[in-house]
Amino acid sequence: MPTEFAFRVSTYLTLALACACLGYAEWDLLPEVTGFMGVVLVLLIVSFKYEGRIELSLARANALGLGIAVVGVAWLAVKWTTPATGLMADLSWPTNILPYAGPVLMVLIPAKLFRPKHVGDWWAMQGVGLAAVGLAAAMADDELFVALLCLYLFFAVLSLTQFYYRRSGGAVAPPPNVRPGPRPTVVFAQSNVNPDAPPPYRFAAGRSLRWIGAAVLLAAPLFLLTPRSGVPSWGLSSKRVEVGYNPEQTLEMNRLGDLQTSREVACDVTAEWLDGRPMNDLDPNSYWRGKAYRGYENGRWTVGRITAGMLARFQPRRGGDPADAWKQAGRDPFVVEVKARGRSPAAVAHSPVAWVGGADSPINTVTQTGRELPWALLPDGHLAPTTGVGRERYRQAAVAPLEPGLGPAFPRTPSDWDYDRWVAALTTGPPDGIRVLAERLLRRWIADGTYELPADTLADDRPGQCRVAPARRQAVAFAFRDHLASSGAFTYSTKLGRADKKLDPIEDFLLNVQVGHCEWFAAGHVLLLRSVGVPCQFVLGFRGQEWVDDGRYEILEQNAHAWAEVLIERPATDGTVLHWLTVDPTAGADTAATATRGWWETAREKGRALVADYIFGYSPEKQRKAIADGKAFAAAWWPALSLPLAAWLVWRTRRRWLPVPARRLAPHPLVTSASPPWFLDYLTVTARLGLLPPTGQTPKEFAEAVAAALRASPLGAAVAEVPAYLTSKFYRVRYGGTPLTAAEEGEVRAAVARLLAAVQDLSVLAPAGG
Repeated sequence: MPTEFAFRVSTYLTLALACACLGYAEWDLLPEVTGFMGVVLVLLIVSFKYEGRIELSLARANALGLGIAVVGVAWLAVKWTTPATGLMADLSWPTNILPYAGPVLMVLIPAKLFRPKHVGDWWAMQGVGLAAVGLAAAMADDELFVALLCLYLFFAVLSLTQFYYRRSGGAVAPPPNVRPGPRPTVVFAQSNVNPDAPPPYRFAAGRSLRWIGAAVLLAAPLFLLTPRSGVPSWGLSSKRVEVGYNPEQTLEMNRLGDLQTSREVACDVTAEWLDGRPMNDLDPNSYWRGKAYRGYENGRWTVGRITAGMLARFQPRRGGDPADAWKQAGRDPFVVEVKARGRSPAAVAHSPVAWVGGADSPINTVTQTGRELPWALLPDGHLAPTTGVGRERYRQAAVAPLEPGLGPAFPRTPSDWDYDRWVAALTTGPPDGIRVLAERLLRRWIADGTYELPADTLADDRPGQCRVAPARRQAVAFAFRDHLASSGAFTYSTKLGRADKKLDPIEDFLLNVQVGHCEWFAAGHVLLLRSVGVPCQFVLGFRGQEWVDDGRYEILEQNAHAWAEVLIERPATDGTVLHWLTVDPTAGADTAATATRGWWETAREKGRALVADYIFGYSPEKQRKAIADGKAFAAAWWPALSLPLAAWLVWRTRRRWLPVPARRLAPHPLVTSASPPWFLDYLTVTARLGLLPPTGQTPKEFAEAVAAALRASPLGAAVAEVPAYLTSKFYRVRYGGTPLTAAEEGEVRAAVARLLAAVQDLSVLAPAGG
């Protein structure tokens, strides 16, 4: 049976991994849980090393448990009376009490460590470990947790397998003061093919893997047939700071930590040409504009207020179909339909939005009754939905822009719109440190010819009053974009940090940290431009989408993106017109990040996508995509896989279909005609224990192995000396050349009979094939 050491290693590893799962899952909610986890792991190590040498009496164990309970209750009381901060502050009753159960479960494990353990104690510790992992599964859903969970499951099954063998052999103490149960059953197996094979408990790890594989093969088809429902579900997985679009009134730039990607679907998109053909070549880097933020102060972006009166006053007049107008102008329009189904409603539009003057609005909200309500044209050059932003469908007639990122022209707004005040709001907010940096960079670039900025770039060159000429706004916007995206001074990363918390967060990013994600790049770009008088705004939305089926796409939360929109002036036949220009300072971030990403980051990214697509985010759409991918894979690889598969099947069934001569096993040196008949009977009895002398083992060594197996059971211990006695007689006859007397012959046969009776009483099971 398994050794005591192997059994304890697997059990203690199982408990340690259960604590690790729970500690990892609660890291963002209750960081102090790591302290609990560390204490429990130390106690596990001490208990493992000094098992049997450090044991507490019942009174001391109860005192220790009472002390742990008092400390735990005191800690809970302090946490309960302290105002929640951070992520815990966002949780409501009764969700907010669940994380506190983690430390309680952890400290239950040491309660059984330093006591003599019986069957019930081992089961109790495994039960507490399973409860801890179940709690952790409600609070974590990323790829590292899944890896920890898989390790826990393997060692848990391995520990239970070895526990089964040891308990069957009577090596695990029964509960005290209970009525004795049935006689222990020693479970061994002997292979009829290879008598030299070790007993099956030597392959406990392989047997555990086979059980896990069988469970996976049974559960995986059922799981794949039942995708995740689209109905919102309760859980704690939203505790992490994830990449995603959240159109709130205030955007906070003071968040720190490791930003996690999310494969949750934010929007469903359908794209088709005007004749109804599905559009399968939608630009993979399409921008989907969501909300613009104009006000900035102390790391917070705010949205400009749009009232219902403004929407009503600036409704577009009914005119012709914009798609027909574009068609007449030689453009090739297409239609996209967007429906939000992510964590929050999102009215996003394919950007840049284009429309023809005098025509209907190119974007319409499709109500549940099928009615289409046009979006309003605002004086700031943007369209806005006239209904409440919810989970309606948004239908848009779109065309590819003539100039990348350039929005349509619009006038300087009606006479009742304070244009100068509006432009002034688009140039406010930069801290003094960013102003100094922007002016220094711009003057240096003009002087040394960097980015090819002409000498007349600045309309006002006074220190502290540096202003860019309206005609040079686009060139300056591109210069600052290239400085952030491709100068090499800044690095894209989802790990957010601060160097000087006394500074404004964007100022700290531009001057010190120079590491961040798209929001930081876009915010830095906007504030740099505003510092030199270029009106611009911070925009949140999405970039890119994933193809699902003909004309159908999905915008994922991880596609959430931020960029800048710069207000530029262009001459026209009837005067100066305005355009919004999309400028993305993190346009090369994805490529740069991928090029510098190590094997660990690459593996995590692939694991994250796998977990999101086929476990936590396995939706009906993902199911259909998986079926389509499976069919495509089978069609592409079946011819290549069929030949080795057929060869494997022929090899496995060769004894049925091919005339393969049966192999003859070489007999063991002890199993010969020179061996006494009573010794052969002795080997027959040991075979029922699953033991035959392997090649290279002496009879004495074999006798010691048989005796050790017998001593593992109380019933077998009574005849544990028989193998040594029979072996000594065998040495005398086989190698000493001295035959046994008639009396000695009767004694050895009686010893073999005693051994056979004991083996039969043990109810040995010896299934063929191991």
